[in-house]
Amino acid sequence: MINIRKLLAMLLALVLVFGLVACASSDTTTPADTSSDSGSEDASGDTTPDSDAAESGNIEYDVVFIPKSIHEFYNIIRTGVDDAIADLAEEGITINLTWSAAAKADSSEQARLLESAISLQPDAIAIAVIDGDMCKDLMQQALDMGISVIAFDTDFEGSPRQACVGAGMDNQRLCGSQAVDMLVEGMGTDSAQIAVLSGSPTAENHQIILEGFTERVEADFPNLEIVTIQADNDDLETATRITENIFAQYPDIQGIFGVTSSNGLGAGKAYQAAIASGQFELGDVTILDKTLTEEKRTDMIPAGYMYGVLDSPPYIMGYYAVQMINAYLTDGIPYQDIEMPYRAATAENLDTFTDNYLEEFADLEYWNQ
Repeated sequence: MINIRKLLAMLLALVLVFGLVACASSDTTTPADTSSDSGSEDASGDTTPDSDAAESGNIEYDVVFIPKSIHEFYNIIRTGVDDAIADLAEEGITINLTWSAAAKADSSEQARLLESAISLQPDAIAIAVIDGDMCKDLMQQALDMGISVIAFDTDFEGSPRQACVGAGMDNQRLCGSQAVDMLVEGMGTDSAQIAVLSGSPTAENHQIILEGFTERVEADFPNLEIVTIQADNDDLETATRITENIFAQYPDIQGIFGVTSSNGLGAGKAYQAAIASGQFELGDVTILDKTLTEEKRTDMIPAGYMYGVLDSPPYIMGYYAVQMINAYLTDGIPYQDIEMPYRAATAENLDTFTDNYLEEFADLEYWNQ
């Protein structure tokens, strides 16, 4: 016969054991999947940020930037990125940056870098897409994993990115049109032989700018003769060699437009050498391209080897990209596209260009409003 006192003791022990197990289960949290640290996915497929990190006061994010290549233009963007990260660190927000840049702009290599970035399962990826067809599905894959994805510098039709910071496709086309006016202004005539250095044939933004330029010439400047359009693959030395050949083949050339931030500089170096050799005199050829780099600001434009640039400042682009990501992840502020129009920088406004740009477009910083 079972002893009642022993039975009660056994039942009491079992109750205590099950109670401890239940308490342990309710206090244990499952480690978060790092692929969804930046948020969850809503019914539309968009990622939404979590507020836990902001509430805990221990905010840290892993962010991957994928530029087109190692290039001076992207070095300037990187400076803006680094400065934004430093400013956020002062607010107690840590951004662990992976800067993933190929040696040359290559769409297949960029797709491989994007795959590698996704495997890291960061909180956010920012990419300057070379070829949309190569990256579109991968970008969507990242979003489906809960990784925030934005574009910087370049965009493409049908991109799944959550936002883009840069000139935007409409402004890139307008940049080409603006370049025609700027070239005519520099040459002092709308009747001349001109040439175009067209960058990379696979870079969609280069082709958009080129289309804007040629369409404007065809529509409004019948006496401008585009004698040649040559791809330089966004390489300074290649642009220099091509320009030397243009000078030899077209000695009456009066204007050259480069659609990238380096090919006009390469043309300017060829022009500098041609002046030194006596082939041309200063003022014979008007040269311009995109982006106010330091060498253009301090040397090539003041010396007259380049007339100027059309600039959508890359430093601001990089700084804003980081602030956008942080505003979304930390504060839940919905992404907005930031379109940065091009403005002309010549010898007349080099010293004030950046300040004037920031003043004109102060309302771009939507996270501060």
